[in-house]
Amino acid sequence: MVGKDYRFSKNREGNTDFIKSYMKEKSLSCTIVDKLNYGDIEISSTKIIEYIKSGKIKLANDLLGDNYSIKGKVTHGFQRGRNLGYPTANLEISFNYVMVKEGVYFTKTIVDKKEYFSFSSVGYNPTFDNKKCTIESHIFDFDGDIYGKNIELCFLERLRDNIKFNSVEELIEQLKKDEIRCRELIKNIK
Repeated sequence: MVGKDYRFSKNREGNTDFIKSYMKEKSLSCTIVDKLNYGDIEISSTKIIEYIKSGKIKLANDLLGDNYSIKGKVTHGFQRGRNLGYPTANLEISFNYVMVKEGVYFTKTIVDKKEYFSFSSVGYNPTFDNKKCTIESHIFDFDGDIYGKNIELCFLERLRDNIKFNSVEELIEQLKKDEIRCRELIKNIK
């Protein structure tokens, strides 16, 4: 199933005419769908990828008809979140996902098929001058050992940019504000 303007292969020379012909030859079926719109926005994978990369996650989710998510294994991090009062699950991904814009997001974390609300940071944690991009999620109302487990992180809304704080105390104050904002958003979902 592809859209009318679907192109593939070298120089994007493959098209729907080729697909129809090839599938008919193999006695297989294919469906070519008309363009779909969401309001005045034409739905396309290109647009969705653009919205994900630019942090417009709510719009990307609307076009997808579901929440954009990534999966990975929980690994040991720097243990900073725990020391700040906000322990995090550090996600190591092995798939080349389209990555959301750096920042802090209201998220849902799925552990063993159970969903928990969370907030997550994607980026370099500028307060600590990280050299490596990390993905970490503080899971609300959760206190389990999930090191080595595979989890799924669903992005619901972008909260803010990652910023460099002048002190750890300033960072903790911001994390408290992020939690309050997320818990308000949770109330609106239920």
